[in-house]
Amino acid sequence: MSDIQKICEEFSKGNFSATYDHLAETIKWKIVGDKTIDGKESMISFCDKMLIEMGASALTNTNIIAEGSHIAIEGSCKYTNDKNEPACVEYCDVYHSGEGKILTITSYCIDSTIQTTIA
Repeated sequence: MSDIQKICEEFSKGNFSATYDHLAETIKWKIVGDKTIDGKESMISFCDKMLIEMGASALTNTNIIAEGSHIAIEGSCKYTNDKNEPACVEYCDVYHSGEGKILTITSYCIDSTIQTTIA
C-alpha cells in the first residue's frame, strides 16, 4: 500500500486535517450533484466546516481499489439526522494523484437510510 493510498483512506474516513499537507495547491473536489471546490485553501476551509457539521458521524471505508495514480474508496457514513434519527450515506471517492499529492477527488454520495433489498 502506498503512502498516497493511506492519505486517501484518511480523507474518506473524515480525517481531513491529516491530509492537508498532501493536497495539491490546485486540487479540485467535485461532489457530484452538489458542488465543486477549487484550490487547497478553499478545500481546507470547506473541510474544517464539514468537520463541525459531521459531529459524531462514523465513517467506514469498505472497499478500496488502487491502480497507478487512481484510487477509488467506497464506504458508509452513519450519523444522527436533524430529526434525531439514525441515518446513513454511502459514498465512493475517486482520487487522482501525482508527485505525492492528491490532484482531484470526485465524490458520489447516496442517502441509503431507507433501503429495500430484492431477493
